[in-house]
Amino acid sequence: MGYDNAPKLGDIMKAVFLLPSLLILTACTTTTTTKPQSNVTPPTVVRPPDLTKLSAKSCQGGEIITTPVRLRLDETGAVTDVVGVILRDKELTRQIVNEFKKSKYTPYMKNGKPVAHHLDVAIHLRCPQR
Repeated sequence: MGYDNAPKLGDIMKAVFLLPSLLILTACTTTTTTKPQSNVTPPTVVRPPDLTKLSAKSCQGGEIITTPVRLRLDETGAVTDVVGVILRDKELTRQIVNEFKKSKYTPYMKNGKPVAHHLDVAIHLRCPQR
């Protein structure tokens, strides 16, 4: 028995670095290229969140704030959870979450039946000039 057929260290290192890279690329690909399902109807806004009266104390004059938000909608279209808001101003975050919890959507429909599902949205707010 010899070591002639044993894998070389370089081959092992290539496999170690290649495997995580493939997993990352696969994960990114599946999350960014989702195909719409023909049997699922997306929700529509019934009562939008009122983001006109938000106090943004940490806002610079004219600054644009952008953040992703993930809403969890139940079978009635009510917002049951709000996650993913990424802001430095915790008070502004709280206000945005509260406003989205007051909003209402039609539910997702799958094969003609309402289903709970998440809805990803992006917020773009322009701070008032001071």
